[in-house]
Amino acid sequence: MKVYLDTCVLSRLLDMNMSNENLDALDRISCCKDIRPVTSQKTLEEFQATTDPKRMKTLKILYTFIEKVQHNKVSHEGPATFGSVLWGTAPFGGGMTIENKEFKILNEIFEKDDAIQIYQALSNGCDYFLTLDEKTILRRVKNNISKLNMVAPQMGIGNPIDLTDKLGI
Repeated sequence: MKVYLDTCVLSRLLDMNMSNENLDALDRISCCKDIRPVTSQKTLEEFQATTDPKRMKTLKILYTFIEKVQHNKVSHEGPATFGSVLWGTAPFGGGMTIENKEFKILNEIFEKDDAIQIYQALSNGCDYFLTLDEKTILRRVKNNISKLNMVAPQMGIGNPIDLTDKLGI
């Protein structure tokens, strides 16, 4: 099982800023041979935005210990079509940026950085998106189940306790 680790999971581990229940659940997850933790380039970008040099280095080390998933673009360039650009503005090609359908829906539900992380997990075939972000991810998951099932029916999103309950570990 491929489990995507959200940035906040690694950050809170470093800070030792999580409930004992989530810490115990992460411990059980880390011991499970069937779980392969992954993360993406987006996590490294967020770590590099850290202003404390020692914290940044520590987070980058954590990042390197985890298997990275392929970075997939959230949009692509589409060709110019009749009516898509103003007359005379794109005489030699032109075009427009088109967001991937799945990312567009995720971006409607979540803040952009969170939507990018979840899209990376989804587009790389992760089975689960592991996060401790209650405010901007987990609450929105609960309020948007039907939309998420349209985009990512095969991928669960939850905290460590949810995952250990699901796996019975």
